[in-house]
Amino acid sequence: ISFTIEFERSNQILENLRTLYDINQQLANVNDFKTLTVQTLATAVQAMRAQRANLMLLNEETGKLDIKVVWGDIPKAVRDGINEGRISTRSLALGEGVAGLAAQQGKALRLNHRSKIEQFSTNPVQCIMSVPLTYGGRLLGVINLTNKVDSDGNEDPVGRYTEQDEHLAMGLADQAAHNLHKARLYDASITDRLTGLKNNRHFQEQLERAMARCRRDATGLCLAIVDIDHFKKFNDTYGHKVGDFVLMQTARLLKSACRASGQDQAFRYGGEEFCMVLTETELETAREHMDAFRVSVENAEHVWQNQKLRVTCSVGICHFPSGAKNTSDLFEFADNALYMAKQAGRNRTCVASTSMVQGVSSASTGLGSSSPAQAAGAPDADRTTFGSPDDRVIAFDPQRPIASGAPAWQVGVGGSGSDAAVEMGSNHPEDFASNSLLLIDEDDPLAAMMG
Repeated sequence: ISFTIEFERSNQILENLRTLYDINQQLANVNDFKTLTVQTLATAVQAMRAQRANLMLLNEETGKLDIKVVWGDIPKAVRDGINEGRISTRSLALGEGVAGLAAQQGKALRLNHRSKIEQFSTNPVQCIMSVPLTYGGRLLGVINLTNKVDSDGNEDPVGRYTEQDEHLAMGLADQAAHNLHKARLYDASITDRLTGLKNNRHFQEQLERAMARCRRDATGLCLAIVDIDHFKKFNDTYGHKVGDFVLMQTARLLKSACRASGQDQAFRYGGEEFCMVLTETELETAREHMDAFRVSVENAEHVWQNQKLRVTCSVGICHFPSGAKNTSDLFEFADNALYMAKQAGRNRTCVASTSMVQGVSSASTGLGSSSPAQAAGAPDADRTTFGSPDDRVIAFDPQRPIASGAPAWQVGVGGSGSDAAVEMGSNHPEDFASNSLLLIDEDDPLAAMMG
């Protein structure tokens, strides 16, 4: 009997090694942080026949564990909402629940008796295993697996996490911690530290990939370039810290303008310029979407040390493949459309085609009759008409003081609309977190998964 037990144990060890090798091969070249976390958790669920699982990461600012990814037998809307950052979940302090204890003690914990597991919801947890993720002696997070399923994928009410499961989970956790550390370094290299948006380097890579997908799938995309109007004068007047603050707020507005479908990606191109890639999007849809963003920037009231500040932005858009045939032309034509929006009076959205400009939209005008050549100050017979400038032009008025006596940025006579206040008190830009993957609150739709 002892020989049979030892033989089965050796076979299990070999099987675990094969599993870990396969996992390492699958994940070794994955650099995207979110993709890596999802694939790691999906692999853990499959390898240990878990019904549900989540991956929690340590929030260094709060000292708590935040759920970043979930997988398994979870309603798709809930799973996607959490994984995409649209649904917030509860955070756990170190030492709280099974996950918090595993993190605090730095070792895997298994509970296989329901009576010993605190139940947080109507979905009973029959068994749970929590394994900490550590790299270089530093806690990164915890992988939690709850309940077991049989070979048909149905819940196994008598299933339990074994010692072999624990050994496999610990090996997976070691690999995951190494890969997550590597992915974090990569993520930092492609992320703008001030705004938290992806940077110019990543923009170039993602635009090339998106256009390649368009060619393969016979679809299209739009590139939008955004520039904050008169930003150099704004910086000269209020200082770079206030300028950085406005850049951060504008970036947040741009990020919030990305559609929930995941079609859009926002980037900081450099300085006061931002880009958005809108995949599977026609030109008119992109124009409407980006013009709504432009209006949100115009209406936003930025409060800095009791000063109420406003800025506007100009937007240029080009469509691929109808407006440009390659990456270089797409960017050039979108940039030229941005230039036309500036020439037309700023605070406008201009769309381009192969003939360079199809139209300009502003707060009160659509397609008009005046020519781009007139706006640009040079003749160009090949360019089509666009909207004529109206009185909604951003103006720098040094004669109009605000609370501190500094000059104000204001919208011209025709400006109107509700204001969206961005209240940040007297904090400085460096006081704010620049790259939070998921905002967490105390609402917890999956509390049972954390023990």
